[in-house]
Amino acid sequence: MSNFIVPISSLPTISSITEPKAKQNTQSAADALSPFANILQDAVQNMAASGEISQDSMYNLAVGQSDDLHTGAIDMVKYNTAVSFTSGVASSIVRAYNELMRMSI
Repeated sequence: MSNFIVPISSLPTISSITEPKAKQNTQSAADALSPFANILQDAVQNMAASGEISQDSMYNLAVGQSDDLHTGAIDMVKYNTAVSFTSGVASSIVRAYNELMRMSI
């Protein structure tokens, strides 16, 4: 029975658990202050990268270098999601720009 008891001294301290979360909060705060151009550029880069991955996986499947159909299907869904996200971000930016232009000063 004594093998199942975990001593308290071997458990991680609370400060070591909270440190990564504090670093995450500072990174997300810096990302929140990014201009629209950086957000759109990141979305386009992610879309292009996922498009290349999905094309490679489908090409490998077509020439017989890959046996798993599910990886190609998953990559295609990721690419479709990236395209939808990029399109949504672009349309949101255009809508925000149009709203700013309609404001009278």
